[in-house]
Amino acid sequence: MATDNTRAREREAAVKKAQKGKRRRRRKQTVAVTLLILTICAAVLCTLSLTVFFKIENIKVSGSNIYTAKEIIDCTEIKAGDNLILALLSKNKVAQKLEKELPFIVKVNFDHALPSTIEIKVTETTEQIYISKKDEHFSADLSGKIIKEKTENDSELVVFSVLPETTAVVGEKATFSTDREQELFKLYADLIRSDEIKVDAVNITDPYGSYMKIEERIIVKFGSSSYFEEKTAYLKAGLSRISKDAEGVFDLSGWSPENNQPVFTYEGISDFEF
Repeated sequence: MATDNTRAREREAAVKKAQKGKRRRRRKQTVAVTLLILTICAAVLCTLSLTVFFKIENIKVSGSNIYTAKEIIDCTEIKAGDNLILALLSKNKVAQKLEKELPFIVKVNFDHALPSTIEIKVTETTEQIYISKKDEHFSADLSGKIIKEKTENDSELVVFSVLPETTAVVGEKATFSTDREQELFKLYADLIRSDEIKVDAVNITDPYGSYMKIEERIIVKFGSSSYFEEKTAYLKAGLSRISKDAEGVFDLSGWSPENNQPVFTYEGISDFEF
């Protein structure tokens, strides 16, 4: 009798185990089918969003005073009927193209209003310096971005004489031949940007013997980039003690904390090249 009860319990346990296994398999199948359906729905929605939905109907342009909206839109190659999502996904590539081919543009932002409007917002720069390297001349901004190839300095831009090996390509930033030349360019550009001293021209063809012309009458010899900020401070202080119509050379090339007496000599400045 005990044996029969034991066998009955074993059969009951086996049936329950089999039923539990079936339920587990059904749940797994249900989850798998649900995931498959969701995946198919997502794929369909994605396909529709890239082919049917979000077609561009309006393209807006703002921020430009130099280029027309048509010039900017044509350069982006975005047109009505294109997919808005795809256009936004390629915005970095489009921004690089705009900054290269329309060199006054230095920054591009994209905005959108679903389902059909894209807005292109640009930031422009100005011609600020005249880069002169051997027989080639270019206008650029103070970041060093080349804007135009020039035959002459027709805009009273600050002249920057650089080494012939400097690479200048319209739409790109100038690549200087040495790290020292690059550093000097940035230091002089920052000085011009501060607008505290009227700089007319800069010569950095000798990274250890750089100089600039200020106020159309004074050559300032900075030499290397060492102690540039300190030299600038001494220059500002020294200019206040020089006659406003004096012409000469302010030599700060040998300045250091230990040798901090600048020298001003009254002499002609025509021998300095720019």
